[in-house]
Amino acid sequence: YERQLKDFAEKNMNLAASIDSIPKLEQLSKMFSSDSFQVVVPGRRFILQGSILKHCRKEMIKREIFLFSDIFVYAQIKGKKYTNPQSFDLIYLNVKEYPNEEKQNLLIVLTPRKSFVIQFSSIEERKLWLK
Repeated sequence: YERQLKDFAEKNMNLAASIDSIPKLEQLSKMFSSDSFQVVVPGRRFILQGSILKHCRKEMIKREIFLFSDIFVYAQIKGKKYTNPQSFDLIYLNVKEYPNEEKQNLLIVLTPRKSFVIQFSSIEERKLWLK
């Protein structure tokens, strides 16, 4: 009985936290130019947003990143809209620190579909996202 009560309390806390995120999720959904990406999803909570440089083959490209309770997303910035969002389920996402000590503001993001390197503006910001 005690375990059931504890599970019930956890579910209610998660529900309350996701309800608190609805205004932020709705605000973000208006900023994405694509209807193919659903921002407002039952149970999803907004956690963090920031700007990074994504290392591509030939250059580094500025991207906006978002962390939700279930997914990690990066998107292009065109004007005041986010375009071409790429989302990755947190269940399958693995993040590693860059092995070169001179580049401590980098993270390696590994997913079954795609792996990439992202660069933060500072080591403190990288630590925040890694946490």
